Amino acid sequence: NFHYTFLVFFYMKLHVILLGGSGATGKCLVSRLLSCDQVDSVTNIGRRVYDSLPTDPKLTQVVAHDLSDLSNVKLPHDSYHLGFCTIGTTRADAGSDAAFRLVDYTYVMEFANQCKKLNVQGFHVLSSVGSNKNSWFLYPKTKGEMEDSIMNLEFPVSVAYRAPLLERGEAARTMEKMGSIFLSSMTTDEVANSMLLNALSIAGDDTKSGHSAISASQMHRILKHNK
Repeated sequence: NFHYTFLVFFYMKLHVILLGGSGATGKCLVSRLLSCDQVDSVTNIGRRVYDSLPTDPKLTQVVAHDLSDLSNVKLPHDSYHLGFCTIGTTRADAGSDAAFRLVDYTYVMEFANQCKKLNVQGFHVLSSVGSNKNSWFLYPKTKGEMEDSIMNLEFPVSVAYRAPLLERGEAARTMEKMGSIFLSSMTTDEVANSMLLNALSIAGDDTKSGHSAISASQMHRILKHNK
């Protein structure tokens, strides 16, 4: 069964839907998805059409002015194989606790719920190291609650990627620049690549199912094993 599933998947052309494609990690993921032979189409949902994303016949940019309600968004496909969510902010950038939760919980869960309706088989979401729904601190608590809610949607496969500090180059936030001196970090392209490599690996393996969380060290190992 495994060999049959793998061969079917290998020759399958995948439809992928994405939220957060205009962000630092999202742009890297879009680029890698477009260059992947197994991906037939990429649909990015955003507040507008982004000039920063490539012009490519595989890519469709769908505008949703309110990311907290995607129910009436017109999509090019009725179903998708894979869903990726890389949207995220910080309390400082958002301006308030409520504005932060709107992005990192409400928007993510609205997208996840729509992906469930679109029959997405593998849902892959960018989370953070230290995520914990029982934390007293806003950032890890919100990430942990998001992961728990994703698990409860019961996708055939769902994975949360607990990335370490992100190296964004010139776009790096102040705390990221300071933290990278002392803590483990990954570039945004490394994070995107590990998400895609793992998603493709799982999609070709019918022994993998349910929800899981991938640690930063596991993300590094995925990259190492695919060099």
